[in-house]
Amino acid sequence: MLVLASGNSDHQQRVIELEPPLVDALTNTEPLQVLEIGNGSGGSGLLILYHIWKIGKGHAFTTVDRNDCPKLILEWAEKFKVPHSHFKLDQQQFIEKLETAYSFIYLDADHRETEVKQDALVLGRQLVRGGVLVIDDVNEWKTLPDLSGVGLTPVSYDVDQGKTRGEHGQHVVWWKRA
Repeated sequence: MLVLASGNSDHQQRVIELEPPLVDALTNTEPLQVLEIGNGSGGSGLLILYHIWKIGKGHAFTTVDRNDCPKLILEWAEKFKVPHSHFKLDQQQFIEKLETAYSFIYLDADHRETEVKQDALVLGRQLVRGGVLVIDDVNEWKTLPDLSGVGLTPVSYDVDQGKTRGEHGQHVVWWKRA
C-alpha cells in the first residue's frame, strides 16, 4: 500500500511516519470521522482510506483542501466503500466552522508555525478519547505546541533529527487524548 501512496521518497517517509498514529487512533476509538486537512496529490489520503477499510470499524473520512479532492481519494473511497466527504475550503475557513468529533486528525495544509499551533489548540478539542492529532511538516520548527491544556499528551514529539530519520528528518509529530 505504501508504494501506491507516492513515488516521491520524501512523501513516502511521511507516509511511513503517519501509519503508527493512524492505526492507533482507528484501533482505539469507536467509529467516527477521520479528518485530513490538506490533500496534495492524495497519497496520505489513500493510506488513511486503506486503514479505515482494513481495520473495518466503520470510520468515515473527511478531507479539506482549497482545491478539489484528488481523484485518487474519490476512486479509492468508492472502492473501499468508505463514506467520504470533501470540503473545498482553506484550513482556517474549515477550522472556524468545526463542530464534529474526530478519531484522527491529520493537519497537512498551512505550515506556518504560529497559525498551525493556534489551529492545533482548536483541533485538539475535537478529538474523542483515544483520538490522535498529527501535524505534518514540523521538521523546521524550533518548538512544538503544548496541547496539555486541551487534554492531549505528546506521543511522538521529536523535531528534526536530521539524517537519523532519513533525508529530511522527522516530519510528523502526534498527540493523543487519554
